[in-house]
Amino acid sequence: MVEILPEDSLPIIPTPAQFTEYKGIGQVDTLKAIQGKLYMGVYPGANIFSYDQTQPWNYGKNPISFSHSKAISRINRSCLVLPVGK
Repeated sequence: MVEILPEDSLPIIPTPAQFTEYKGIGQVDTLKAIQGKLYMGVYPGANIFSYDQTQPWNYGKNPISFSHSKAISRINRSCLVLPVGK
């Protein structure tokens, strides 16, 4: 179970009770896992992040933002465009 909160993400692992806070990206609106990476469309700013699940969370390095642009900064919501699988 994962609860995604504005500005922070807090995975909750029920047994044993462990909490890890992941800082920095914002509110995840859309989410898709493909080949070991988690792609997240984030509000505000319509940012899209890629998180390599095999590596530790290190904001600015993993996940990385690859869509932020001042030209689209007035757009608040994002959507993910993903390839159609085989």
